Amino acid sequence: MASVGWQIDFIYLTNRIVCYNRFSGLVGKIKAKLFSLLKFYKWFDFTSSNINHYVIKSLKKRDIENFNIVICSSVETFIYANSSCRVNHKKLVYFVQDYENWNIPENILNYTLSHKDVDYITISDDLVKKITKMGGDVSLTLYNGINKNDFFVNIPWNERDRASFLFLYHPSERKGCDLLLRAIQKIHEVDSSIKFSCFSAYTKPENFPSFIHYVYQPTVKQLNNLYNENRYFICSSIYEGFGLTAAEASFSGAIVVTTRNGGVEQFIKNEVTGFVLKERTLNSFMVAIMKLSQKDEELNLFAIESSKKVRIQLDLDINFKKIDSYFKARYNNKRN
Repeated sequence: MASVGWQIDFIYLTNRIVCYNRFSGLVGKIKAKLFSLLKFYKWFDFTSSNINHYVIKSLKKRDIENFNIVICSSVETFIYANSSCRVNHKKLVYFVQDYENWNIPENILNYTLSHKDVDYITISDDLVKKITKMGGDVSLTLYNGINKNDFFVNIPWNERDRASFLFLYHPSERKGCDLLLRAIQKIHEVDSSIKFSCFSAYTKPENFPSFIHYVYQPTVKQLNNLYNENRYFICSSIYEGFGLTAAEASFSGAIVVTTRNGGVEQFIKNEVTGFVLKERTLNSFMVAIMKLSQKDEELNLFAIESSKKVRIQLDLDINFKKIDSYFKARYNNKRN
């Protein structure tokens, strides 16, 4: 967007409404200052002079008037913009990336999705259904595009370890890792030759199985290599707004094995672009993993074709064209 002339300001709020108590008190003020100096947002290469970053405590209504469009990317920022800043709904866009019910009561969350005069952008058909059910109107659906320069095949599927499985570890209950770990433990007791690896933004728990290769906070390059070292990627989630890691894994040539969780089913269709478990049970995980661990060359073509289909569906350039057209139309309508 910046490359075609849009001026984009990223606002990182340290306000209690958005961040709760993470930046409270003297320690919180020091932390906020460090965040500003350390440029924690470097996970993307922001080189354009049209992009600015600001770490600030709050926004005033008069500050908002300087922007043509205000995009909120989480339920907390929407609540802040809507209630505290009282942003005019004509310039307000709510980018819904998940059904964020882990910190916000569902009745309040559902209310944020109910405004008829707010433009909603979201990332999956399942989230479209949730927003529509609550009363909101979705103006644009952007299936999460993956950067093909970051995630790609550098080890052919048939050259990877035959029985190699990767998953994302997250302690949140909705990610479903506890059940998956129980299944993996039982499988390991039967067949210790099956290789399991995981990656996480969290440090390795003390009681984590030692036979699982654990990678803490991999870089994008390391993550792509990790995907390429494994034939299968397991998504164990109870619910996903989209399932970014599953998409990345597919771009990198891994066959995705997923639960029925909403978002991942947007691009993983059973026996077309991956495998979808009928039930999210201990036995389902065990049967699927044991069965796939015995497969070899017969799935090589499937791995190649499924990755190709997902790469076409989630092409980042498609999203750019859609969102550029959307904002041009919105901006021009506002001016007229």
